[in-house]
Amino acid sequence: MIIESFEWLSLEAEEAEVIVSDGTYKIVCFSQPFRYEVGEMLEEPLEVLDIENLHLSSNVFVGAERINESFEYHISAKVIDKAEGIVQIGKIFISIDNFLLKYIDNNEIVDFSTSRIDIY
Repeated sequence: MIIESFEWLSLEAEEAEVIVSDGTYKIVCFSQPFRYEVGEMLEEPLEVLDIENLHLSSNVFVGAERINESFEYHISAKVIDKAEGIVQIGKIFISIDNFLLKYIDNNEIVDFSTSRIDIY
């Protein structure tokens, strides 16, 4: 995952809208404080602010659908580490509450919505 680009929302508050990419998928994230450079690799998974409607997916494909121009997304992601709550879209890793995955196994695909995805 790399920082593809960013736009300051508030330079004073160090808030930025950031595009994270793996070369195939892109996700627009919120970051505060933002202290990265374009091209910098992210080591830690992205974090969801909240989750709604998590369920086992009938999709066989993963993806992230942005809702309008907001930070809100509908996500289809592969569960790669149920115990740690890590899901994956391509090579983009996202951390979610692992309690929500108690009835879902590794390598299954889940769908959920979130109002924002953050970089810490």
